Amino acid sequence: MKKKIVALLAGAVLLLATSAMADDLNIGGNINWIQLQKSTDSGAHFTSIQDGGGSLDATLNGQQLDYLYCTDIETVVYVPKDYNNTGVSNDGTIHSNGSKLTVYNADKVAYLVDKYGVNGVGDRTKQEALQAAIWTEIYSTGTNRYKLDTAWYGAGSTIANFYTDYLNDANTAVTTGYASRVTWLSPAISGDPAVYQGLVTSSNAPEPSTIVLLVTGMFGLAIFGKRRLIKTA
Repeated sequence: MKKKIVALLAGAVLLLATSAMADDLNIGGNINWIQLQKSTDSGAHFTSIQDGGGSLDATLNGQQLDYLYCTDIETVVYVPKDYNNTGVSNDGTIHSNGSKLTVYNADKVAYLVDKYGVNGVGDRTKQEALQAAIWTEIYSTGTNRYKLDTAWYGAGSTIANFYTDYLNDANTAVTTGYASRVTWLSPAISGDPAVYQGLVTSSNAPEPSTIVLLVTGMFGLAIFGKRRLIKTA
């Protein structure tokens, strides 16, 4: 009898794993437009660009997120919009065109959002400075350089000072292992092949729905199996 119950539990777990609900990310209509400078020749020449970023107002599986910042740059995420097939990870990875991508400098980015993300709630200047610092850490690699357009904002402006402080902190702090302290999101819509902008939020984000369903299902089946054993005895 016990073997039958174990087999029943195993089968139920597999069924839940294949039929689990996708994670539902709902992003509101707020977005910050940030003035940046971009170089493709290691900083010899810069051009000005503008891109939209965090902190975005959003919920994941119905739970309000503390904050939400963008990891991609020059990639679209529409707001307001519901992304009902969103991928969730805790290892510094996002997905693009079906491929798993590790975010460059993920530990430093996670350190920044973990330390300063909540501090930026309600403060647009801090949000824009943090978003620019995140993009700088991720995309200043090889011959590419991204940075806040301090000339546009003013070299001694509040946003430029925050931006510099954030980068200095990330580059002097011990950040090893921080990527697992936050939640990485890959927005997607069921039946839509489009690739949307990768995102990062706090570790307080709800557990991925797959895990929740598996645990709930196993717990319920364990109780059911126990009752069957008692009845048989």
